[in-house]
Amino acid sequence: MCIEVKKLNRRYVSWVFANHDTAYNGMAVLTKTPSGKNPLELWCVPKVLSKRRDISIRMESSGVESDLPTYDQGLALTVDSKGMYGFGNNSLAEATRQIVEGTFGLAVESLMQDVSSGRFKEQSFMPVIVTTADIFTCKYGANDLTADGVSGLSLEQQELIIYNCPIPMRARFPNQIADLKHHKQTRLSTKWPVLILSPKGLDALLKMLENFERTA
Repeated sequence: MCIEVKKLNRRYVSWVFANHDTAYNGMAVLTKTPSGKNPLELWCVPKVLSKRRDISIRMESSGVESDLPTYDQGLALTVDSKGMYGFGNNSLAEATRQIVEGTFGLAVESLMQDVSSGRFKEQSFMPVIVTTADIFTCKYGANDLTADGVSGLSLEQQELIIYNCPIPMRARFPNQIADLKHHKQTRLSTKWPVLILSPKGLDALLKMLENFERTA
């Protein structure tokens, strides 16, 4: 787990997520693994460089099935001293950019070490942001969309969610564009799943991973 801590005053800043992705269940992680000649590999180093076998990096299921809510949209909601709300704060976008670029760098460095040493170690990289801001998910229906915006919003506080954030330019692999015929794999290749959680959510995540290891 690659963890970033984002300390924000929850009285003035909250992170709100919308567009629930009901088609995906589980956690996807960036994985460095022996190449299977998969056309959806994000990066592959051939034998001539690794000296032993092809090594690839791809986004794939972690094998941990969960009911964690997954969202495709996220914004930082602020409130000023006068009680006025706004979305001008970029704390969420900046935090996800930093953790994704950092995770990308660790994965590339690990692969380069394997190439230079001739020794391979399979690894997975999971970006995690622990924040003191309140985490809310937003639910609305098609009838709630009006010319003035969205009405009838329902906010629910969460401790742990998955946010499929856009991939920064500095964290894109050579084969980032995936086969459009495989919708699920395309989503895993063009969005980077980041775990967004509170301090309480971190405890829940560690317990979930511990239970998975016991039953694996």
